[in-house]
Amino acid sequence: MSRFHKSIGLGAVLATLFGLSVGAAQPSRSPQCLCRPCPDNEAPPRTRRLVVLGSSTAAGAVAPSYASSWAGLLAAALRSKGVAVLNVSVNGARTASSLERFDRDVTPLAPDFVVLATSIMNESPFGHFPSLRRTYIQNTRLLIARVRAIGAMPILATPYPSDALNPTLRLQMLEISRDFEAEGVTVWDFWNALDDGAGRWLPGLSGDGVHAGLIGHLHLFESIPLGFFDFALTPFRPLPPRPGFGSWTAGPGSAPPPAIQVTPASPASSWSTAFWTRAGRDSEARSILEIAGPGVILRRAGMRFELLLLGEVVAAGEASEAGDFQHVSITYQALTGALALYINGTPAGRTAAAGAAPARRFTWGTANASPAIAGESFSQILIYRSPLCGEDIRELAAGRIPSKSLEAFLPLGQSPGHPNHNAAPTLVEIVIAGEWLWAPDGPHPFAVP
Repeated sequence: MSRFHKSIGLGAVLATLFGLSVGAAQPSRSPQCLCRPCPDNEAPPRTRRLVVLGSSTAAGAVAPSYASSWAGLLAAALRSKGVAVLNVSVNGARTASSLERFDRDVTPLAPDFVVLATSIMNESPFGHFPSLRRTYIQNTRLLIARVRAIGAMPILATPYPSDALNPTLRLQMLEISRDFEAEGVTVWDFWNALDDGAGRWLPGLSGDGVHAGLIGHLHLFESIPLGFFDFALTPFRPLPPRPGFGSWTAGPGSAPPPAIQVTPASPASSWSTAFWTRAGRDSEARSILEIAGPGVILRRAGMRFELLLLGEVVAAGEASEAGDFQHVSITYQALTGALALYINGTPAGRTAAAGAAPARRFTWGTANASPAIAGESFSQILIYRSPLCGEDIRELAAGRIPSKSLEAFLPLGQSPGHPNHNAAPTLVEIVIAGEWLWAPDGPHPFAVP
């Protein structure tokens, strides 16, 4: 199976974070806000600052209160981390008007982070999408450059769904996100948790077809990997692993049994996980992944994969090439309850799991009373805080890794003895148990930006 991996731009993100002197003393900043009044626009001196520069949804439009908007929820979550969220979003703003007011509304606030959340639907002329897209991309690149020029880190929110879109325009929206991810921009996935598969809002999420309501704002917020800020604000953090070429194989007779356990910074309502795996010599059925919270288990017997929910098999698929690495993805969309399994980028099954508990912990290898997995190999483990769509899953299986709302990325391309295994710019808890053997082989070469 010959595949080539395209750079995902994570190197640029990490370089920016490691170049940010988050552990150094900062000059005192005036708490006076120079933008329009917002509930969270007062910050004490020396508090880290995140500015939201967007349009109506970012300003909290349609949400019952600013506190229940995605930006308000973010402000509440970051307050305990010493980060003040200053919202300078304006209803109806376009990227051009955001550029015009940048020096007035953003620069004086001396932010550490700037979230760019201007809706592409505000660009004009709306009836001519190629022109709209070109204007949005050009101006957003200029905004990113302006953010970097004042010493802050840009974060881009993807476009939101809209009832004015169609399946063709939806694909172009996805391409916009991929372009910025490839350029090394930190991107939050505000699309996949709310999209109905045709570019429109899921039923009941938007009263006017344009803006998210209460539930929509909540799921926008839950797509944000808060572990990103834990990572960025840690003064002394170990260097991330080099995303090298390799894999880990569970050792024989290990005590405790081999396991790779990842606990996100907060439970994820909607989520995705993906990884490469190669079976050991034993064809006995055994669990190779357990997800605490929703009660999801992935079981493998030879080349057959079975997805279990609360002990019942709900999806299954056969891998195509025996003896080689196989790509496995699982996604869960909380709003629809859709739990899906993909094998090598192809759908293997889907079931309804409405009301499943948020994912608290992901364990690859032997967990609880599962049979031992000696000889099972893993590579490039990923966890996302959004339910990646089928197009994103195909990108993953082809070796092109989306970085939007990425919670954790374990390349497993270096020795298990490395002090840090997460190559994503986030802080998550990782526990390695038992014996793992590193080998210089994997599913495909890994290109480093």
